[in-house]
Amino acid sequence: MPSAPVLVGDANDLQTALPLVSDLGVAPEVVDILDVDATLKHGTGPGIVVSLAISDGFDCFDVAQILTFNKFCGRYRIVPVGLPKPEILVSEARKQFPDLDIDLLSKTALPQYS
Repeated sequence: MPSAPVLVGDANDLQTALPLVSDLGVAPEVVDILDVDATLKHGTGPGIVVSLAISDGFDCFDVAQILTFNKFCGRYRIVPVGLPKPEILVSEARKQFPDLDIDLLSKTALPQYS
């Protein structure tokens, strides 16, 4: 059984992502950005990490930096709530963090997880 997807941020703010992540068949674990390090080091680590592009107190570049520092080798998906051209954000994130598998969270960006 795959490890639970990790959603970084406030559960109320992540309501946009929950319907998409629930399709993975494993209940997601919601963690604060301050707990991402510990979560990644726990067990086998998640296969996918999800966050909003911009949250209170942090953004997707902060999350990507933590994932890179921890040598995360799963998928990192960004929820682009309210961004007019989210592909620009993803392009810049991929340039800054070339070792991460970064994309927007969408039905097509989430192939069968199990």
